[in-house]
Amino acid sequence: MDDNAIRTAPLLQTALEDTGPISRNEGWLTNFPEPFVIDPIKPARIPALPPKRKIHFRVSHRRQNAHRDMVAAGIPALPRRRERMSLWERAFDMVVAILAIVAFLPLIGLIAIAVRVTSSGSILFVQPRVGRHGKLFPCLKFRTMVPDAPKVLHDLLRDSPEARAEWARDQKLRNDPRVTPLGAFLRKSSLDELPQLFNILVGQMSVVGPRPIVEGEIGRYGSRIEAYCSVRPGLTGLWQISGRNDISYGARVRLDAFYASHKSPLYDFRICLRTVPAVLASRGCY
Repeated sequence: MDDNAIRTAPLLQTALEDTGPISRNEGWLTNFPEPFVIDPIKPARIPALPPKRKIHFRVSHRRQNAHRDMVAAGIPALPRRRERMSLWERAFDMVVAILAIVAFLPLIGLIAIAVRVTSSGSILFVQPRVGRHGKLFPCLKFRTMVPDAPKVLHDLLRDSPEARAEWARDQKLRNDPRVTPLGAFLRKSSLDELPQLFNILVGQMSVVGPRPIVEGEIGRYGSRIEAYCSVRPGLTGLWQISGRNDISYGARVRLDAFYASHKSPLYDFRICLRTVPAVLASRGCY
């Protein structure tokens, strides 16, 4: 197989198979372990392949056609030139944050009271997350877990091999004993993230961006951590509209890196439009 074709698809090198005499601009994709999403905003999705099934792709010599051909084949295109945070983007974040805070202020107050009444502990859960340029910032959420959540998690991972494997794979638990009944509702409806509007207001987050990660997740991003740190994490993004916890951790990383490389005002707008139905569907929220 042509080395140039392989270099254009670094994320799928393990899925490339030499099938004999073919054109130097062609190849085969095979053995996808899971559905591969090149771009959830566009209708270009390669489903998981059963054994011995292959997808043929072609890479054009013409620069203007290469991106189109690769996207159509499900191959991550080469990163486009990244755009710096402009004044209008920051203004957009501030306007959205201010309007949303004003609109949701009564709801924010009601949720705060409900969290206080239904369980002991603080109203907010504040956790250091990795922001732009790798700087840590205090990410705000409504508390959705019991006060002794670290101990509950420690005991569960110690006693349950299944939970331990799930946590190591996804950094999430589908049936998490730490989550309170109210917390489960807040998570399913994404209302637990309303306090992040204040993170957006002060410039620590953006309306659209990668999922904010903790320091312990940096190693799992590998070389893609540079792309993650090039933009502000967001309240919504590709991961949030693509199934959230229903997709694998590796897919989350690819989506975050893809967004950072393809960020644009139009792309952000399209993600915002997809956010409302994604939140209402509550897919992958737990």
